[in-house]
Formats: sequence, structure tokens, C-alpha cells
Amino acid sequence: MAKHLLPMVAAFLGLAVATCDGGGGGGAGPEDSGDGYLSDGILIDNDARGPDGTPGDLPGPDREAGDGSAPDSPCIPACEGLACGDDGCGGTCGTCPFGKECQEGLCIVPVNCGDGQCVEGETCTDCPVDCGKCPACGDGECNGMESCFDCPADCGDCCGDGACVADHGEDCLSCAADCGDCCGDDQCVAEHGEDCLACKEDCGLCCGDGACVGDHGEDCDACEADCGPCCGDGACVDVHGETCASCEVDCGPCPECGDGACNGVETCLSCPGDCPCAAGAICFEGFCCIPDCTGIVCGSDGCGGSCGACPQGEGCSAGACIPAGEDSCLELYECRIQCPAGDSDCVKACDEEGTVAAQEAYAAWVACLEGTGYFDCPEDDDACYDAAFEPCEDLVQACLQGEGSCGEIFDCQQACPGGDGTCTSLCLFNGTVAGQDLLEDLFDCVDVQCPDGATWECWIQATAGACKVPAALCWSEPCESLCDQLQCGYGNCNDHCGFCAQGFVCSPEQQCVASQGFDCLAIYECIVACPEGDAACPPFCFSQGTDEAKTQYNAWLDCLELGGYFDCPPGDTVCRDLVFESCMDLVQACLHGELTCGEMFDCMQLDCPAGDADCANLCFWNGAIAMQESYEQMMDCFAAACPGGLTYTCIETSLQGACAAWASTCWSGCVSGCDLGTHCLYGGCGEWCDVTCSTGLQCNVSTGLCE
Repeated sequence: MAKHLLPMVAAFLGLAVATCDGGGGGGAGPEDSGDGYLSDGILIDNDARGPDGTPGDLPGPDREAGDGSAPDSPCIPACEGLACGDDGCGGTCGTCPFGKECQEGLCIVPVNCGDGQCVEGETCTDCPVDCGKCPACGDGECNGMESCFDCPADCGDCCGDGACVADHGEDCLSCAADCGDCCGDDQCVAEHGEDCLACKEDCGLCCGDGACVGDHGEDCDACEADCGPCCGDGACVDVHGETCASCEVDCGPCPECGDGACNGVETCLSCPGDCPCAAGAICFEGFCCIPDCTGIVCGSDGCGGSCGACPQGEGCSAGACIPAGEDSCLELYECRIQCPAGDSDCVKACDEEGTVAAQEAYAAWVACLEGTGYFDCPEDDDACYDAAFEPCEDLVQACLQGEGSCGEIFDCQQACPGGDGTCTSLCLFNGTVAGQDLLEDLFDCVDVQCPDGATWECWIQATAGACKVPAALCWSEPCESLCDQLQCGYGNCNDHCGFCAQGFVCSPEQQCVASQGFDCLAIYECIVACPEGDAACPPFCFSQGTDEAKTQYNAWLDCLELGGYFDCPPGDTVCRDLVFESCMDLVQACLHGELTCGEMFDCMQLDCPAGDADCANLCFWNGAIAMQESYEQMMDCFAAACPGGLTYTCIETSLQGACAAWASTCWSGCVSGCDLGTHCLYGGCGEWCDVTCSTGLQCNVSTGLCE
């Protein structure tokens, strides 16, 4: 069963393509610059053409050379490894394509540093005029030859880039983010701080490695495999459980009972002759114990005895005899849980209504939880609660159980007002132990299926799918759904009656009604007007807001909560003012209307009953944002002009003097009730009336109206 006694809540909802000119175009070509280069920097061999642009004279096969002497030996062209240039026999090894020139038999792009183009062969190092200055580490850009290793300022740290690079000094020890943890890589490396104690995954267990190492927590008791057995090592050590009875070789033979000495394993129980208890003490469970009945008349004396029995029909509670009634242990708990904090008279009266057995059963589980430290666990520390609860679970269940099935527990909890942990706890404990356990199993299943929270949508999906079996078991008993009467919400028996259509909301009566489309201020006004104790009203008000209004409303409440507003000590206005001021922009984004500062003042004075703080707050928050600020400045002026208190007389005087600017600013164009003859005291517009009313009317000093 769930371990938290209170609250115990089942929470639900509530390339652009480049084109090429295909050559042969009719445009004018580049002009010859006369030096072998065209203006675009491409080298042309002028020697290959005559002065008129026609091909120059070249030796032909029918030409004879020189003086008619015999020709030389045949010439063998040499072009091996060459792509262009002279073949040594007056021929060529090839020509270079447009844009490249022949240099030493190779076609390369000409390097012309200073022509404004950074081409192949030019770099920022040998031609900064074309390629720009080489990047420098620290300029905020990772470029050139920079890397994370030699310039982390621009390229970031190597560690964390997802690549484990040994040349960067990265390994599992220096950069676990890229290389993984050392421990767990199947290598036991001492330089990485690994040994059997620090990393048993790689190095194995310490115990069993053949070395008894104290620093590893090994001794004869903890690791007999390495250190040998304790008994027989020549030392009689109590913490190793050695006694004369268990290890005579180390501790020697046990003394005999009757030798007059209380030693070894002798106790007042095993050898009362040698180990007698002092006067006034008795032997209890092998120890001498002094009974104590101070201030109590019944119950245990602490030593196995009793301080007395209560008369027939009375029960023993905390050592006192109290009257006993007919209530069960669960009913006693239900009564106690309703008592105001610190009301001992209420608690006593509840106890007296329980039977003797009920009082004893209740006291038993409370005492058990007190002994385990359950009530001292920090809030939300589930591990602490679970550990402290487990030893007492049987005692708790013996008291806190009823007759309800799993389904009845759940249906009862869904009928509880939102956030009422007391109600949901009572629903749980009124179920059988089997019902409580089954419901916990169902919740555990749904929690897995709904990791973001069990909304009704997710609950329905989970209980119809992965959690179908525990849900069927929970509602295996006959159950009547109310969905034939309800239009929305939960209808018992794990039957959801549906969701309202767009523009409608589910009312507290579980009927779909038209949403009012409240703005943020209207949500606030609706919630303020909710009757005290009506837990269904505030959520319904909120549900009627627009999505934007709901977001605004939650924003300022979240800001106050995160700022600690609701944790300020009672009465600590300084604490609350500081938090509220830090959230003011979010508050005003929600809580503002159209009233002027004068209309806000008149609203408070004319429309609000004396002492009605909620009404006065609504008057203020219905003011425009700028007017709220003006109102506060006006009130600051009144306070400075009226150090003796804000009486009507002083405010009237100050509006005609020190605070006259506010009279014209806040009440511009206002018509007072004094002028209309409807008021006899304050008439609004910052004006106080002549008390005299028209003939036939009298001044009602309670309302300030001529009636």
C-alpha cells in the first residue's frame, strides 16, 4: 500500500542553378595588352603569330636548311612526363587548356600576386594582397589552419566535440565526455586511479584477489578469503563476534556459572547467581531493568510488567485510563484527522469514542512510526517514508482498513474536492487491504504509461491498453456509472463521460456549458467571488478563460510561487512586498481594466462595504495600468499631506491644496453625486457634499445617500 498517510492523493485533472554562356557569343573579346597577356591575366604566346596575326613562318618538310649542307642526325622528341612545351625537336608535347600556362612542361594556373584574385597557388602567407591576411587565433573565427587543439579561443575546446583524439591529449581520464569513463572500459589502469576498490568493473573485486588490504576494508570478518578466518588469529575481538563460546582458541574457555564472577556470556537471565540485578531492578530479556511508572497508571512499565489495568469499559492511552466507546480504530483515525492542529481536547474526545481495542491498535501503529522516525522524514523524501513505514505496515493496516473495494476507493477519491488530501486519504483507508494494494498496483502501471502526468486522456488510454488487467480487477465488482446523467467528467466505474466541445466547459455539476471566454482579470474576479469552501468553483472559473488568459493568470502566480511569496512568514509584509514587486509586470499584464485613478477611488468609497478588502482590491485591479500607478502616487500625496490619518476632511483639504493636481488629473470630466442631489456625504469625483438633502429626503449616514 502507499506509504504516505497524509496527504494520500490520486492526482488527475483534475540552389539556385547557375547558367553558363555556351561560347560563340557575339560580344567583343578582350584586347591584347601587347605584353603577352590579355587584360584578364591569361597568357597568350604572341610569338606563334606574325605581325598581321597570321601564323608565322614555321619550318616545313619541303624547306631546306641554311647553306645546303647535309642534314643532322634525326631528332628524337622527348615528352616523357611532360604535358606541354617544346619536345626538343621543334615540336610540342602538348598545349594547355584555356586559363592555364605551360611552365617546365606542366600546365598550371599562373600565379599573379597583386591582380586582385586569390587563385590556386596563392595563399594568405605568400600573397596577402590577394588572399587577405592569415587568420589569427583570438579573432573569433575558426578558420585557416586553426583547430581546437592550437586555438581553443576560436574553435572551442576539443573535449566535448564528440571525437576522442589522442593527438589532442584526450583519453578517458582527461576527457570522459568524448572518450567515455575509464571505469567500465575493461582495462584496469592504475594511472587512471583504478583499482579493485575504485573500479571493480575493470579490476575485479578486492576480496578474493589474494591480498588482505586494510585500506580496501578487508579483514578476517569482511574478507575471510584473503585475510583468513578470525577465529584462530590469536585475538579475541568482540566486533568479530568472538566469545569464549564461539572461539575458545582465541578467547579462552568460558567461565562457569557459579564462580562468583559475571563475565563472558553470562547474564542476569543465564546466570542470576553470578549476575544479580541491583535493588529495585529486575532481569528483563537478559538485562537489568528498572521499572518506571512515573506519571502513568496503566500500560507497560518498560520492563515487561504493567503499571496497572484500567477499569472495565476504559482504555489505556499514553499511560492514562480514558473512557472507551464503540468506534473502530479507523473511525478513531477519521475523528482525529479532522481535529485542528494542536487541539488536544478534540483528540482526547476522539480517543474516548474508540473501543479499548481500537485505542490500543491506534496507539500501537503511531508508536511504531514514531520509533522508526517516520514523522521526522523531510517533506517529499519518499525513500525515508518508505523505509520508516515498512516495519509498521502490518500495524497500520490492522487499524486503517474498511470494506471498500479498489474501484470504490478510486470513485470516492474522484468525488473529493481538488487538492483535499484528507478526503482522498480517508477514501483509501476505508478500503480493504486488498483493495488498497490493488489500487496502488494500478497507479504504478498508469504512472509508467503516463510519465508526464495522468491526465484523463492518458488515464483512459492506459486503462484500456497496457493497464487493462489491473483496471478490470479494480472494478470487478458490480458498479453503476452515472454517465447517463452527466455530460462530462468522471462518472464512476472507470467510466469517463466525455469532454466538452470547443467553446464549452465542464461545470461543477458535470454539464457542458458555454465558456464565458474570460480575460485574465475576469478569471480573477470570478475566483474572488467563489463561496468560501467551494473547492469546485475556482477551477471552473479558470476553465472559462481564453488560452491567453489562462497563460497570463498562471504566469503571475508561478512568479509569486517561485519567488517565495507564499513561503513568507505570516505577517511579514516586507517579504511579500519584495516578491510582489519583482512580479509586478506579470501581475499587471493580467490584473488591469479601464478605470481611471479617480474612478478607482470612487469605486472603493462608494461601492465597497466598509472593511471589504476583496471589493477594494477589485476596484484597484480594474484600473488601467498607468492609472494604478497614478492612484498609488495620489495616495502617497494624501499620506504626506495627512500625517494624522486619511480622514475625508484632510483628503478634501489636500485636494484643494497640496494634492490639487490630482483632483484635475484623476477626476477630469466627472459628475459628482453632490451635483445630482443623490449623495449627502461623499459624492464622488473627489467632492464632499453639503449634508442637506432635498425636501422629503434624509441623509443615510451608513450609505451616504439621500433617501
